[in-house]
Amino acid sequence: DLPAPIVAYVHTYLGLIRERQRRYDEAIDSLVKALWILKSANQSDITIAVASHRLGICYSHAGDCRNSSAALRRALQYYARANLANNYQFVLSAANRLEAFRLQKKSSTSRRLNGSVLPNRTD
Repeated sequence: DLPAPIVAYVHTYLGLIRERQRRYDEAIDSLVKALWILKSANQSDITIAVASHRLGICYSHAGDCRNSSAALRRALQYYARANLANNYQFVLSAANRLEAFRLQKKSSTSRRLNGSVLPNRTD
């Protein structure tokens, strides 16, 4: 019987508490619920952006770079829809984390390629 934004608020803070306790799977479940409720209740773009951003950070702490990147990209889309400047703290935070993932992936790919042994051809 509670309004949707209140239920989303509760799920958000349960998620943040669980994240702090390093119970990432439970935190992600709560943050996903909060995001779903906020989107279903047609909350503001900035509210949805922050919820997606929090989810992306939690996925990152859980070591799930793929889902983290997806959530952070969605957060950036919502930040843009909310007309936030590119130098806004949350926008910079999401963009910097995405860039770190990109560099990490590039470095990992480079290490794999450099570490592979190609057979010597003596034809």
